[in-house]
Amino acid sequence: MTTSELLRRYKTGARSFCNANLHEANLRSADLCLVDLTLADLTGADLRGAQLSGSKLCRVRAKWADFRKACLFKANLRRIDLTEANLSGASLQDADLFGAVLTGADLHGADLRCARFARADLVEASLVGADLSRSILIGAQLMGANLVDANLCQADLSGANLMGANLKRANLRNASLVGTDLTGAKLSGAVMPDGRVAR
Repeated sequence: MTTSELLRRYKTGARSFCNANLHEANLRSADLCLVDLTLADLTGADLRGAQLSGSKLCRVRAKWADFRKACLFKANLRRIDLTEANLSGASLQDADLFGAVLTGADLHGADLRCARFARADLVEASLVGADLSRSILIGAQLMGANLVDANLCQADLSGANLMGANLKRANLRNASLVGTDLTGAKLSGAVMPDGRVAR
């Protein structure tokens, strides 16, 4: 399916484009709210500034895709593959990323408030300055992730693996760290769940 065909059909009311091949497609600033791209191939696609609120991108292949400043508010991204994708400055507030693969992804400055990352793979992801307040990260894999200056206030990190993660100056006030593995994590300047500042 070509990009122009997808946009044309979307404008006429179509919303389901399951299994679409949009490899390296240019969808920059496209308005695709409520679109269903389940199992689509978005590898290397350009979705900078795209409007994808309420969209369904379950099991989508989106390695190396560019979602900078895209809006994915309340999007269903369960088990999406975003390996090394760029989501810096993107809005994923209230999005469902259960089981998503975000290995090496760039999420610095992203709005991830109330997002659900249960069992997600965020190994070596960059979350510098990201807002993860009230997010769900139960059982998430965050080994080696960069969370410098990240806001994790009231986040649920129960059972998460943060081995070797960089949490310098992160805000963990009232976060749940039950069963969380912080072995080798850098915590200097971080505000811990009890309000104490780590040294």
